[in-house]
Amino acid sequence: MIAKREADLRRMSRRMIDGDVSQWEAMAARSIEHRGLPIELGSDEHRALAAAFAEVSIDAVSVFTRRHQGEIDAEPRSAIVRAEREREGATAKSGETILELYDAYSIWRSQPGRKRRRRLELMAKDRVAVELFAEFVGEHRAIRSITKDDARSFRDMLAQFPASRGKKPKLANASIAECINTAARGKLNLLSLTTQAKYLSIISPLFDWMISDGPRHIALAHNVFDGLHPALEKGENRRPSYTAAQLNTFIASPLFSQCRGAGKEHVPGDVAVRDHRYWIPLLCLFTGSRVTEIAQLHVDDVAVEDDVPLILLTHDEGSGRHVKGKKSRIAALHQILIDAGFVDYWRAQIERAQRDGNRQLFPKLKARADGPLGAAPSRWLGRYLTRIGIKDGADGYGAHSFRHTMADAMRAAGFIDIEFGQLVLGHSNNTITSAYGSLPQGAPARLKAMVDAAFMAKPFSEVAFDRLATNFFAS
Repeated sequence: MIAKREADLRRMSRRMIDGDVSQWEAMAARSIEHRGLPIELGSDEHRALAAAFAEVSIDAVSVFTRRHQGEIDAEPRSAIVRAEREREGATAKSGETILELYDAYSIWRSQPGRKRRRRLELMAKDRVAVELFAEFVGEHRAIRSITKDDARSFRDMLAQFPASRGKKPKLANASIAECINTAARGKLNLLSLTTQAKYLSIISPLFDWMISDGPRHIALAHNVFDGLHPALEKGENRRPSYTAAQLNTFIASPLFSQCRGAGKEHVPGDVAVRDHRYWIPLLCLFTGSRVTEIAQLHVDDVAVEDDVPLILLTHDEGSGRHVKGKKSRIAALHQILIDAGFVDYWRAQIERAQRDGNRQLFPKLKARADGPLGAAPSRWLGRYLTRIGIKDGADGYGAHSFRHTMADAMRAAGFIDIEFGQLVLGHSNNTITSAYGSLPQGAPARLKAMVDAAFMAKPFSEVAFDRLATNFFAS
């Protein structure tokens, strides 16, 4: 058998050298017919296919003879065969594509008790970054075949990629290359450095998981994204605070008096909007709370203790309410909110909840699968600020700017950061004492005195906040 194969190898090699591929033309013809290839028999394409069959046939016999001559690990030398083997090795098996592995990682990371646990709905939101990466390297690319060069090229591509691709009809279904070209021609806003870093920080942990806790048979040796994260200076791209002039513009806008109704809240009219669109921005401003914390409030989360109206910012996995840091806290209502009618609104919502059973403080808000309750009012506020001339593109102004404004107002009132950072803004406290006990910090009267002092000193004392009370009760 070995002698016969060696003779076959010599004969086929001589024919190949002489340019005689007739032996393989019949094989190529059968393949053309079987696969329905658009190749005419006897054409140059037919002969080229026959030559390819000749190359791999000779290579197969060569491997056989070399192995039986003592070269046990003999491998194919044909470029065609090597390329196909590389392609097969770089193609993920069923259940092992990048997106399928990310879905498995999401379930693993969302398990209760997991360190740095992240909820499934947030992981689903992060999936956009992973989908872009899979599109870049190939949706069916085996994760073990991804190299450092692939990761570096993806990072470099992000710097040229347009922002908000999914919101632009012309880009939603375009390829990555088309998106980059369109962005360059149309001078579109590109992904910010912060967003680029966020995308990398979403994808990189998937590779860490593959090293430590992923499927054992495809465990990775290293993370190809290590060392590729852009170094952002602390405080870079921070949300700006609102100036006194901007707050005056905001308070004087149609939303806080009368407007044209849904979709035209920025246009003066005869409709008084007094739902979440009205109250969430004000509560964020005067309590310093996050928009997600305010949007999820129930009527039971507002209370009066020691004659002080309070908001209970509750972290409760069972009800789906979450507070960053996972520690519930209380927020005192600023006197401006009370004078503006918030307590009256709350009592009206208690009566409404007794009738329809919906305990939400803002019953018209509906959660979406891809984000928390606060996502929709945050996006709406961005559009409103743009329409009344406060916001311009991706300048950073939005719901979170109210927290920064409250910080400035507390400083203007004479407080230092350590006094109001945890009590008012809910920043984390990593002292040993903070781990003891379960009651939230801050007596109601103490918190009320602190927040009431905010916005009383210049420049914020120049804002016409009394307009809120006048307009609310007039409506």
